[in-house]
Amino acid sequence: GKVLGAIAPRDGFFEGNGYCVTWALGHLCTLKEPNDYTEMWQRWSLSSLPMIPPKFGIKLMGERSKERQFNIIKKLIEGAQCIINCGDAGQEGELIQRWVMQKAGAKCPVKRLWVNSLTEEAIKEGLGPVTELKITGAHLRDMIVQISATIILFIAVRFLFWKTITEFLEARRKAIDESLDKATESYENA
Repeated sequence: GKVLGAIAPRDGFFEGNGYCVTWALGHLCTLKEPNDYTEMWQRWSLSSLPMIPPKFGIKLMGERSKERQFNIIKKLIEGAQCIINCGDAGQEGELIQRWVMQKAGAKCPVKRLWVNSLTEEAIKEGLGPVTELKITGAHLRDMIVQISATIILFIAVRFLFWKTITEFLEARRKAIDESLDKATESYENA
C-alpha cells in the first residue's frame, strides 16, 4: 500500500491516492464439496466418477473472520474500476485469488503484478507493466482429475483396509471366540 500511497487505514483495507489495498490472508473461498451439489455425491463410489457438476461453485470457508474480510473485499470490488492482483503467484494462491474475485462478482478488468522481490523498488518497477489476467479452464480440468484420483484412492484404501480386517478377523476367529467366552464366563462368575 505504501508504494501506491494507500496508507490511510480503514476497516480491512488501506486507502489513498485513488487506490484501495486489501488482503485475503488464508483461504477465504474454496470449491464446493461434491455433496454441496447433490445428495447422490454424499457417499463416494466408483460409479459416481467423475464428479462433474453442471457448473462449478465456490463457497466461503465458513469462519466468521474470513467471511467478514471477504465481505470487505466484495464491497471494494463492487466499486473498483480495475483490480491489480498482487497476491501469491504460486498455482494454489493464484487459484484461490481467482475464486475470491469470482465469488465477489468481479466484473472489472483484472491485472496481475509479477515481481521477484518485495522491495519498494521492485514493486514500483512491477507496477509499470501489469498485465491483464486471462482465466482458462485448465485449473478445473486438473481439479477434476485430482478429485477423481483422491476418491479412487479412498475407495481402494477402504476396500483393502476392510478386506485386511475381515481376513484378520476370520483368521483369528477361533482365538477371538475363546477370548470372548473366557471374558463372558469370568463376568458371569463374578
